[in-house]
Amino acid sequence: MQRSIKNRGHLQAGFSAPETLIVVLVISILVVIAIPNVSKTLDLRLLETYSSVVSNKMTETRTYAIKHNRTAWLRIDPANRTSQIQTTDTAGNTINLKAAELLPARIAIAETSPVEFRFDSMGRLTTGTETVTFQLTASGQTKSKAITVSPAGKILVGSMH
Repeated sequence: MQRSIKNRGHLQAGFSAPETLIVVLVISILVVIAIPNVSKTLDLRLLETYSSVVSNKMTETRTYAIKHNRTAWLRIDPANRTSQIQTTDTAGNTINLKAAELLPARIAIAETSPVEFRFDSMGRLTTGTETVTFQLTASGQTKSKAITVSPAGKILVGSMH
């Protein structure tokens, strides 16, 4: 309720302390309700983003193999929590094409041993169908994203529940 107070010829309007307290209380309750939803959305966005990053690295690896007419692979290592694009030099030694990228701290890899997505010079997967699954646990729920590469080299990103 607004009240008008006459002060030295000027009219002033304002809210009482209880009214202001009620408004602050309502806003506080709304914020407390919204925080878990925002947190969950940010967690899901992190999983989506990292899955997209790995999918793009797979595409980059496949493109490199085709362009340079040699086998290249993306190695995902759960123990070191890294992903690394690799190939071989003319002498057959394994070389890293870029620096290893670390997995975000809140994301886990479902596989326990390293996974390699090897592409031949035609862009085909040399090992048959391969899948890697990334997981994120938040608010007691685990969300997963699986990246699967078909023998023809097609990269698919899908949600799992």
